[in-house]
Amino acid sequence: RGLGDVYKRQELGYQFTPHIILEGYDLAANAFMLGEDLPLTLYWTAEDPPDVDLKVFLHLYDLQGNLVAQVDQRPQHDTRPPYAWLPGEQIRDPYQLYLPPDLEPGYYDLALGMYDPLSNERVVITSPAGEILPEGRLPLDRIVVR
Repeated sequence: RGLGDVYKRQELGYQFTPHIILEGYDLAANAFMLGEDLPLTLYWTAEDPPDVDLKVFLHLYDLQGNLVAQVDQRPQHDTRPPYAWLPGEQIRDPYQLYLPPDLEPGYYDLALGMYDPLSNERVVITSPAGEILPEGRLPLDRIVVR
């Protein structure tokens, strides 16, 4: 596999607030080494940008549901907050989630969401079928850490 290869391109279509659609994501691999970064790219479409500041959280959970790693930032490395998106604009949004060297090797679940950094309130996420996801969190994938 070359550096630009993608292990999984997942098409989603989940709605974050009534304004933002997560069209999909690219995951660079399904297995990672302790102490390295997990690269993930999200693809958003702004139907009608929100008028509030929002951050994205990317969480990694062990199989018991404990949060073991996370990154929180505005899209595009804090440079493109959703309120500044243009209607209909598509946003390519890369992330690097650091996998701490003290994690136990094994399986972990990757999830994401958006929240208002002033209130810490998570936005509502709706599936393409119209179901509201619990905890304002979208499960993405299960990975292996070695």
